[in-house]
Amino acid sequence: MRERIAAMGSTRRELPQGTVTFLFTDIESSTRKLRESPQDYELAQSLHGQILHDSITTAGGTVVRTEGDAFFAVFSEAAMAVSAAVHAQRKLAAAQWPTSLRLSVRMGMHTGSGHLVDGDYLGLDVNLAARIAGAAQGGQVLVSEATRVLANAAVEGAQMRHVGSHRFKDFDDPVRIFQVDISGLPTEFPSLPGAGSVGVPIKATRFIGRAHEIESLSEAIVTERLVSIIGPGGIGKTRAAIEIAALVSASMPDGVYFADLTTDRQEHQVIASVAAVLGVELQGVQDHFAAIVRAVEAQRMLIILDNFEQVLDAAPLVSRMMQQCPEARFLVTSRSPLHIQGEHEFSLGGLSLGEGGPADAVELFLDRAGARIDVSRVTHGDEADIAEICRILDGMPLAIELAANQMKFMTAREIARDLQEHLGLTAPSGSDLPDRHRSLRGTIAWSYDLLDDAQKEALGRIAVFSGGANLADAIEVLGGDGWRQPLFDLVDQSLLTRLPDCGHTRFNMLEMVRQFAIEATDKQILRDARRRHAERFARMSEQIEVGVQSIEQRYWLDLADSDRANLRSALQWSIASGEVGLARSIGSSLWRYWQQRGHLPEGAQMLGEVIELPGPQDRSLIRALIAHGGIVYWMGDLAAAGESYQRALDLARQLTDAKGEMWALYNIAWVLLLSGDPKRALDQFERASAIADTIGDAEYRGHIISGMSFALFEQGNLDGALDMAQEGLKQARANGDRLGEHNSLASMGEINRMKGDLAAAKRYYGEALQSMAEARSVGLLIPALLKTAEMALEEGSAELAAQIWSSALSTSERSGTRSPGTSTEQLMQISRDIEHALGSRYPEALQEGRDLSYEEILAKALDFLRAGEG
Repeated sequence: MRERIAAMGSTRRELPQGTVTFLFTDIESSTRKLRESPQDYELAQSLHGQILHDSITTAGGTVVRTEGDAFFAVFSEAAMAVSAAVHAQRKLAAAQWPTSLRLSVRMGMHTGSGHLVDGDYLGLDVNLAARIAGAAQGGQVLVSEATRVLANAAVEGAQMRHVGSHRFKDFDDPVRIFQVDISGLPTEFPSLPGAGSVGVPIKATRFIGRAHEIESLSEAIVTERLVSIIGPGGIGKTRAAIEIAALVSASMPDGVYFADLTTDRQEHQVIASVAAVLGVELQGVQDHFAAIVRAVEAQRMLIILDNFEQVLDAAPLVSRMMQQCPEARFLVTSRSPLHIQGEHEFSLGGLSLGEGGPADAVELFLDRAGARIDVSRVTHGDEADIAEICRILDGMPLAIELAANQMKFMTAREIARDLQEHLGLTAPSGSDLPDRHRSLRGTIAWSYDLLDDAQKEALGRIAVFSGGANLADAIEVLGGDGWRQPLFDLVDQSLLTRLPDCGHTRFNMLEMVRQFAIEATDKQILRDARRRHAERFARMSEQIEVGVQSIEQRYWLDLADSDRANLRSALQWSIASGEVGLARSIGSSLWRYWQQRGHLPEGAQMLGEVIELPGPQDRSLIRALIAHGGIVYWMGDLAAAGESYQRALDLARQLTDAKGEMWALYNIAWVLLLSGDPKRALDQFERASAIADTIGDAEYRGHIISGMSFALFEQGNLDGALDMAQEGLKQARANGDRLGEHNSLASMGEINRMKGDLAAAKRYYGEALQSMAEARSVGLLIPALLKTAEMALEEGSAELAAQIWSSALSTSERSGTRSPGTSTEQLMQISRDIEHALGSRYPEALQEGRDLSYEEILAKALDFLRAGEG
């Protein structure tokens, strides 16, 4: 048989390059069949090989190689490959097999770049095609979305049907997979493994009990659009949601996504949290909700929204997503229902207490106590006391875990007695709190009463943190190193947890414990702690402001991400408390972070409140006005930006504050420049530059020089613009200013391109692109990618230009980021130029660009820009 295939391959066509479709086939259970019937298998395999070879070549494909019973073929067009697979499956199904042994063949294909090396294809696209084939069943044909689109979604006698997204080995992102349904042949096959889970917490402890509830909820998720798990804090809603996520993932082909809303308070924050877990870029986006809908609308996925009770006003957001994303399912955990149409409420109670069923509550107690003591020494009498503890606590998981923790220090009987004595004190008669909620508060109150005064104060002070606290931050807010032991005692008492795998010591507190601690702590202590917290994060925000513009830009952006909730909390408290100085300091320092990470609505709202706070008319207000102007500028509202900058300028002149006047003039110049008035913009830049010279501000002068370069360029003074850009680059590098360096490099790239020096233009754009790629600053990457596409077109690489152009515009659409100074008409004209150069290949090349990942398109762009170096 091998000789026949080799002979067939000897007459193969010349292997195509460029965009091709790879087809892999393999016989299902071939090893077992060969072992059981070697002679019959040899005859059957020979017929199989003839059918596969004829189907491939008849459809216009080429057999690249065979390995055992597997075929690897290539086609210049996707439709040819699908036709070959359909033809082969029909022939295999209708074949007169020489023996009783029938062979079933699985097939998979993907369309991508064909890179030939020594007569064979190499690259990720080949590997992905092989992975897709490996996921198929015998008789099944699977294709990637790229193949489906380029094959025009249908081949005669067959239809392509989405069967979900799948994560393949060595590929980070899920791949959308389609099945080719061939009329007259089987179309029902086992489901593909789903895209997996994103953001779902991994718990270190065993999940116990709730078998009936979890089964009912898992079934409801499949049939209902929205399921809400309702119950008091500590009842185990989140743990139940995590367990359900694992059970239903197989029926959610496009994945399960878990959004923790613990620190969110407003709708735009919920949108940001959901976008983050879905991987949707929001930087510069005008309509964040629409960006999420575009990512979800056709996906069969489960989105878990955890701790929704704090953002119930955002319930209409869920309703809108249900309307516009008909395939998506939603699981919400909340203390209160959302009260929207289509909601399926499920009230979660305590664990079973053993009355006519399993004692899940007792099992949980013993499991958690086992981390503290040797539970094999628990006596029959202890078991009775433990059952009483669980009864007193109404089977509430958190309360049981807190009580079980005390087995290290007390007997079960003593714990039960203390609970009986303390619980009645927390919720007095006539309270409208639910019984289980009173029990939880009683358990926390009881645990709190076991603390000494230092531990209680430490708990109250740590409670002012949101989203966790690093050790150094915690110690400072507590009041110094003398508070280390009380802090560590709280961890030992399970009122504070140490987060794993952070690379440093970081603590977290359950929200219900945090709320209790705030209520129980002296108000003066709390105010002192909140002030210390705000002061600590004010200093951090100042470091972030400098860091996000430096060569360590990525580090500081990531650091700000990790403490975003604390930074937000510190600013909110400062605003609410009338701490004008702190509010202005934090808000002014964070605007660059908000801009680069796409949290513009949050920044605009907070800075809008900051600049209206009554307070001194000093430089801190000038900084806040400049920051507010910067945020709305990047949101595309040049008029609002101009108003804030003008207020800053007027105040600076009133105070004779030269530095403030310089800041305001510089930013007003950018508004003028993008409004189409480069002459007035240059005048404002020059005024700002003169002030920078007078006060000796070399760093800010570097920014101003870069702006002047753009203004001169817009006036057609290319030589002057290039001189300015070179000086700006020199200044930026001397100051370690990463943003200034990028602006100068981009300016030099564009100026050299207009002067006809494409080699220099590519070199400078390559440096600019590389620096922003390392920091993942999408807003600055998109203009550079669009310019790279233009240069590729000018050099005759129209297909590459289309790919980069398409990918950049897709990213621009998702993120809402525009290319400064480039009009819609200019973009459309370049698009028409690419289409004219490619002709009929234009739609296919655009699709290829859209199919490329963020990393792949950057690699292609950088390879082009670096070509010919050295």
